Amino acid sequence: MVKAFHDQGIKVYIDIVYNHTYEGGAWNANDPTTYTIVSWRGLDNPTYYELTSDMQYSYDNTGVGGNYNTYNSVAQSLIVDSLVYWRDTMGVGGFRFDLASVLGNTCTVGCFNFSNTDSNTAISRILRELPPRPAAGGSGVDLYAEPWAIGGNSYQLGGFPAGWSEWNGSYRDTLRQAQNDLGVITITTGQLAKRFAGSFDLFSSRNPWNSTNLMVVHNGFTLNDLYSCNGPNNNQAWPYGPSDGGSTTNYSWNQGGAAIDQRAAARVGVAVLMLSAGTPLMMGGGRISAQSPLQQQCLQR
Repeated sequence: MVKAFHDQGIKVYIDIVYNHTYEGGAWNANDPTTYTIVSWRGLDNPTYYELTSDMQYSYDNTGVGGNYNTYNSVAQSLIVDSLVYWRDTMGVGGFRFDLASVLGNTCTVGCFNFSNTDSNTAISRILRELPPRPAAGGSGVDLYAEPWAIGGNSYQLGGFPAGWSEWNGSYRDTLRQAQNDLGVITITTGQLAKRFAGSFDLFSSRNPWNSTNLMVVHNGFTLNDLYSCNGPNNNQAWPYGPSDGGSTTNYSWNQGGAAIDQRAAARVGVAVLMLSAGTPLMMGGGRISAQSPLQQQCLQR
Protein backbone atom coordinates (compact mmCIF):
# COMPACT_ATOMS: atom_id res chain seq x y z
CA MET A 1 0.00 0.00 0.00
CA VAL A 2 2.75 2.44 0.95
CA LYS A 3 4.59 1.74 -2.32
CA ALA A 4 1.40 2.23 -4.32
CA PHE A 5 0.90 5.66 -2.77
CA HIS A 6 4.57 6.55 -3.24
CA ASP A 7 4.31 5.62 -6.91
CA GLN A 8 1.64 8.33 -7.19
CA GLY A 9 3.74 10.89 -5.32
CA ILE A 10 1.70 10.65 -2.11
CA LYS A 11 3.32 10.42 1.32
CA VAL A 12 1.91 8.09 3.97
CA TYR A 13 1.71 9.02 7.65
CA ILE A 14 0.45 6.71 10.37
CA ASP A 15 -1.44 7.40 13.58
CA ILE A 16 0.43 5.82 16.48
CA VAL A 17 -0.34 5.39 20.18
CA TYR A 18 2.66 5.19 22.52
CA ASN A 19 1.05 6.71 25.61
CA HIS A 20 -0.66 3.46 26.73
CA THR A 21 -1.09 -0.13 25.58
CA TYR A 22 -4.25 -2.19 25.19
CA GLU A 23 -3.65 -3.73 28.59
CA GLY A 24 -5.97 -2.45 31.32
CA GLY A 25 -4.52 -0.82 34.39
CA ALA A 26 -4.29 -2.11 37.94
CA TRP A 27 -6.81 0.31 39.38
CA ASN A 28 -7.90 -1.34 42.62
CA ALA A 29 -8.15 -4.75 44.24
CA ASN A 30 -11.81 -5.12 43.23
CA ASP A 31 -11.18 -4.47 39.54
CA PRO A 32 -10.84 -7.75 37.61
CA THR A 33 -8.38 -6.17 35.16
CA THR A 34 -5.97 -5.89 38.08
CA TYR A 35 -5.29 -9.60 37.72
CA THR A 36 -5.32 -9.75 33.91
CA ILE A 37 -1.93 -9.72 32.20
CA VAL A 38 -1.88 -9.47 28.44
CA SER A 39 1.08 -7.23 27.64
CA TRP A 40 4.29 -5.77 29.07
CA ARG A 41 2.94 -5.75 32.62
CA GLY A 42 3.66 -9.46 32.84
CA LEU A 43 7.28 -8.92 31.79
CA ASP A 44 8.32 -5.91 33.86
CA ASN A 45 5.46 -3.79 35.15
CA PRO A 46 7.42 -0.88 36.73
CA THR A 47 9.68 -0.56 33.68
CA TYR A 48 7.01 -0.36 31.01
CA TYR A 49 4.19 1.33 32.96
CA GLU A 50 4.09 4.27 35.32
CA LEU A 51 2.75 3.21 38.72
CA THR A 52 1.41 5.12 41.69
CA SER A 53 3.89 6.15 44.39
CA ASP A 54 3.16 3.01 46.43
CA MET A 55 3.92 0.90 43.31
CA GLN A 56 0.56 -0.87 43.69
CA TYR A 57 -1.62 0.62 40.96
CA SER A 58 -1.45 2.17 37.51
CA TYR A 59 -0.96 5.91 37.14
CA ASP A 60 -3.29 7.21 34.44
CA ASN A 61 -2.81 10.52 32.65
CA THR A 62 -4.67 9.57 29.48
CA GLY A 63 -8.05 8.26 30.58
CA VAL A 64 -7.57 5.19 28.40
CA GLY A 65 -5.18 3.07 30.46
CA GLY A 66 -2.14 3.27 32.68
CA ASN A 67 0.59 5.59 31.40
CA TYR A 68 3.28 3.96 29.33
CA ASN A 69 6.52 4.74 31.18
CA THR A 70 7.94 7.04 28.52
CA TYR A 71 10.73 8.48 30.71
CA ASN A 72 12.27 5.03 31.20
CA SER A 73 15.08 4.46 28.68
CA VAL A 74 14.20 0.78 28.17
CA ALA A 75 10.54 1.60 27.50
CA GLN A 76 11.67 4.44 25.23
CA SER A 77 13.73 2.02 23.15
CA LEU A 78 10.58 0.09 22.32
CA ILE A 79 9.03 3.31 20.98
CA VAL A 80 12.08 4.31 18.96
CA ASP A 81 12.60 0.82 17.53
CA SER A 82 8.96 0.78 16.44
CA LEU A 83 9.30 4.17 14.73
CA VAL A 84 12.49 3.15 12.96
CA TYR A 85 10.81 -0.02 11.70
CA TRP A 86 7.90 1.94 10.21
CA ARG A 87 10.26 4.50 8.66
CA ASP A 88 12.96 2.22 7.28
CA THR A 89 11.19 -1.09 6.61
CA MET A 90 7.68 0.09 5.79
CA GLY A 91 8.60 3.42 4.22
CA VAL A 92 6.17 5.76 5.97
CA GLY A 93 7.04 9.45 5.89
CA GLY A 94 5.71 10.64 9.20
CA PHE A 95 3.76 9.99 12.36
CA ARG A 96 0.83 11.43 14.28
CA PHE A 97 1.34 10.78 18.02
CA ASP A 98 -1.80 10.21 20.07
CA LEU A 99 -1.92 12.16 23.37
CA ALA A 100 1.68 13.10 22.72
CA SER A 101 2.11 15.10 25.93
CA VAL A 102 2.71 11.80 27.71
CA LEU A 103 5.87 11.44 25.61
CA GLY A 104 7.20 14.55 27.34
CA ASN A 105 6.55 13.24 30.85
CA THR A 106 9.55 13.47 33.19
CA CYS A 107 8.01 11.27 35.88
CA THR A 108 8.39 7.51 36.19
CA VAL A 109 6.34 7.03 39.38
CA GLY A 110 3.17 8.66 40.63
CA CYS A 111 3.16 12.06 38.89
CA PHE A 112 3.05 13.89 35.58
CA ASN A 113 5.30 16.73 34.48
CA PHE A 114 5.78 17.74 30.85
CA SER A 115 9.10 19.22 29.73
CA ASN A 116 10.11 20.40 26.26
CA THR A 117 13.73 20.97 27.29
CA ASP A 118 14.68 17.79 29.16
CA SER A 119 16.94 15.80 26.81
CA ASN A 120 15.88 12.52 28.42
CA THR A 121 12.21 12.68 27.44
CA ALA A 122 10.82 10.55 24.64
CA ILE A 123 10.03 13.61 22.51
CA SER A 124 13.69 14.70 22.69
CA ARG A 125 15.02 11.23 21.93
CA ILE A 126 12.68 10.88 18.95
CA LEU A 127 14.07 14.14 17.54
CA ARG A 128 17.64 12.86 17.92
CA GLU A 129 17.14 9.39 16.49
CA LEU A 130 14.56 10.18 13.80
CA PRO A 131 15.59 13.61 12.48
CA PRO A 132 12.62 15.62 11.19
CA ARG A 133 12.41 16.84 7.61
CA PRO A 134 14.12 20.26 7.35
CA ALA A 135 12.01 23.33 6.68
CA ALA A 136 13.73 23.77 3.32
CA GLY A 137 12.83 20.21 2.32
CA GLY A 138 14.83 17.02 1.95
CA SER A 139 14.90 13.75 3.82
CA GLY A 140 13.51 13.21 7.30
CA VAL A 141 10.22 12.36 8.98
CA ASP A 142 7.30 14.62 9.79
CA LEU A 143 6.24 14.56 13.45
CA TYR A 144 2.71 15.60 14.46
CA ALA A 145 1.70 15.80 18.12
CA GLU A 146 -1.76 15.69 19.63
CA PRO A 147 -0.49 18.06 22.33
CA TRP A 148 -2.68 17.22 25.28
CA ALA A 149 -3.59 14.51 27.81
CA ILE A 150 -5.44 14.81 31.14
CA GLY A 151 -4.47 16.85 34.18
CA GLY A 152 -1.26 18.43 35.36
CA ASN A 153 0.54 20.52 32.76
CA SER A 154 -0.42 18.13 29.97
CA TYR A 155 -2.21 20.69 27.76
CA GLN A 156 0.81 21.77 25.73
CA LEU A 157 -0.55 23.35 22.56
CA GLY A 158 2.37 25.40 21.26
CA GLY A 159 4.70 23.85 23.83
CA PHE A 160 6.51 21.21 21.79
CA PRO A 161 10.11 21.83 20.68
CA ALA A 162 11.25 22.76 17.17
CA GLY A 163 10.93 19.85 14.79
CA TRP A 164 7.42 18.98 15.99
CA SER A 165 4.11 20.06 14.48
CA GLU A 166 0.92 20.08 16.54
CA TRP A 167 -2.82 19.59 16.11
CA ASN A 168 -4.25 23.04 16.79
CA GLY A 169 -7.29 22.65 19.01
CA SER A 170 -7.48 26.43 19.45
CA TYR A 171 -7.91 26.84 15.69
CA ARG A 172 -10.76 24.34 15.73
CA ASP A 173 -12.58 25.97 18.64
CA THR A 174 -12.11 29.57 17.49
CA LEU A 175 -13.35 28.90 13.96
CA ARG A 176 -16.32 26.88 15.21
CA GLN A 177 -17.26 29.64 17.65
CA ALA A 178 -16.90 32.31 14.98
CA GLN A 179 -19.24 30.43 12.64
CA ASN A 180 -21.75 28.94 15.05
CA ASP A 181 -21.71 30.98 18.24
CA LEU A 182 -21.47 34.64 17.25
CA GLY A 183 -23.57 36.58 19.73
CA VAL A 184 -23.25 33.77 22.25
CA ILE A 185 -19.46 33.64 22.58
CA THR A 186 -17.36 36.74 21.98
CA ILE A 187 -14.84 36.14 19.20
CA THR A 188 -12.91 39.22 18.10
CA THR A 189 -11.56 39.88 14.63
CA GLY A 190 -8.08 39.73 16.12
CA GLN A 191 -8.63 36.26 17.57
CA LEU A 192 -9.92 34.98 14.26
CA ALA A 193 -7.05 36.63 12.38
CA LYS A 194 -4.45 34.94 14.60
CA ARG A 195 -5.82 31.50 13.77
CA PHE A 196 -6.25 32.32 10.08
CA ALA A 197 -2.69 33.66 9.85
CA GLY A 198 -0.98 30.58 11.30
CA SER A 199 -1.41 31.01 15.08
CA PHE A 200 1.81 32.98 15.46
CA ASP A 201 1.03 33.44 19.15
CA LEU A 202 1.44 29.68 19.60
CA PHE A 203 4.09 28.87 17.00
CA SER A 204 6.20 32.03 16.91
CA SER A 205 9.45 30.08 17.24
CA ARG A 206 8.43 27.71 14.45
CA ASN A 207 6.74 27.99 11.06
CA PRO A 208 3.04 28.41 10.19
CA TRP A 209 2.90 24.90 8.77
CA ASN A 210 3.72 23.51 12.20
CA SER A 211 0.10 24.38 13.05
CA THR A 212 -2.13 21.50 11.94
CA ASN A 213 -5.46 23.23 11.39
CA LEU A 214 -8.67 21.23 11.70
CA MET A 215 -12.40 21.72 11.93
CA VAL A 216 -13.42 18.11 12.62
CA VAL A 217 -11.52 14.88 13.16
CA HIS A 218 -12.12 11.29 14.27
CA ASN A 219 -13.07 12.35 17.81
CA GLY A 220 -16.21 14.45 18.07
CA PHE A 221 -18.75 15.64 15.54
CA THR A 222 -18.44 15.01 11.80
CA LEU A 223 -18.53 17.98 9.43
CA ASN A 224 -22.22 17.33 8.82
CA ASP A 225 -22.91 17.21 12.57
CA LEU A 226 -21.06 20.46 13.21
CA TYR A 227 -23.47 22.47 11.07
CA SER A 228 -26.66 20.46 11.55
CA CYS A 229 -26.72 19.70 15.29
CA ASN A 230 -27.28 21.89 18.31
CA GLY A 231 -25.76 19.28 20.61
CA PRO A 232 -24.95 15.60 21.01
CA ASN A 233 -27.40 12.77 21.56
CA ASN A 234 -25.77 9.90 23.43
CA ASN A 235 -28.90 7.85 24.00
CA GLN A 236 -28.15 5.22 21.35
CA ALA A 237 -26.55 1.87 22.12
CA TRP A 238 -22.90 1.27 21.28
CA PRO A 239 -21.35 1.61 18.69
CA TYR A 240 -23.48 4.67 17.84
CA GLY A 241 -23.35 6.04 21.39
CA PRO A 242 -22.63 6.63 24.14
CA SER A 243 -18.96 7.12 23.46
CA ASP A 244 -16.02 8.50 25.40
CA GLY A 245 -14.52 9.99 22.22
CA GLY A 246 -14.54 13.70 21.57
CA SER A 247 -15.90 16.56 23.59
CA THR A 248 -19.43 17.54 24.50
CA THR A 249 -18.36 21.16 23.91
CA ASN A 250 -18.89 21.05 20.16
CA TYR A 251 -19.67 24.71 19.38
CA SER A 252 -22.18 23.43 16.86
CA TRP A 253 -25.38 24.95 15.44
CA ASN A 254 -28.05 23.59 13.13
CA GLN A 255 -28.24 26.88 11.18
CA GLY A 256 -31.94 27.17 12.02
CA GLY A 257 -32.72 23.76 10.57
CA ALA A 258 -32.43 24.75 6.90
CA ALA A 259 -30.50 22.13 4.92
CA ILE A 260 -29.34 24.67 2.33
CA ASP A 261 -27.86 26.87 5.06
CA GLN A 262 -26.19 23.87 6.69
CA ARG A 263 -24.46 22.97 3.43
CA ALA A 264 -23.42 26.57 2.86
CA ALA A 265 -21.94 26.82 6.37
CA ALA A 266 -20.01 23.58 5.86
CA ARG A 267 -18.57 24.94 2.60
CA VAL A 268 -17.51 28.15 4.33
CA GLY A 269 -15.81 26.15 7.11
CA VAL A 270 -13.88 24.03 4.62
CA ALA A 271 -12.93 27.11 2.57
CA VAL A 272 -11.54 28.91 5.63
CA LEU A 273 -9.62 25.78 6.61
CA MET A 274 -8.03 25.42 3.18
CA LEU A 275 -7.11 29.11 2.93
CA SER A 276 -5.63 29.46 6.44
CA ALA A 277 -1.88 29.53 6.97
CA GLY A 278 -0.86 26.16 8.34
CA THR A 279 -1.34 22.52 7.36
CA PRO A 280 -5.01 21.67 6.77
CA LEU A 281 -6.32 18.38 8.14
CA MET A 282 -9.44 16.87 6.61
CA MET A 283 -11.04 13.63 7.74
CA GLY A 284 -12.18 10.90 5.40
CA GLY A 285 -13.61 7.77 6.99
CA GLY A 286 -12.86 7.27 10.66
CA ARG A 287 -14.25 5.12 13.42
CA ILE A 288 -17.38 3.08 12.87
CA SER A 289 -19.46 5.50 14.90
CA ALA A 290 -18.29 8.38 12.73
CA GLN A 291 -19.60 6.46 9.70
CA SER A 292 -22.95 5.87 11.35
CA PRO A 293 -26.13 6.08 9.24
CA LEU A 294 -27.61 7.65 12.36
CA GLN A 295 -25.30 10.65 12.22
CA GLN A 296 -28.27 12.92 11.48
CA GLN A 297 -29.36 12.24 15.05
CA CYS A 298 -26.34 14.23 16.24
CA LEU A 299 -24.53 11.47 18.10
CA GLN A 300 -21.42 12.35 20.05
CA ARG A 301 -18.46 10.50 18.58
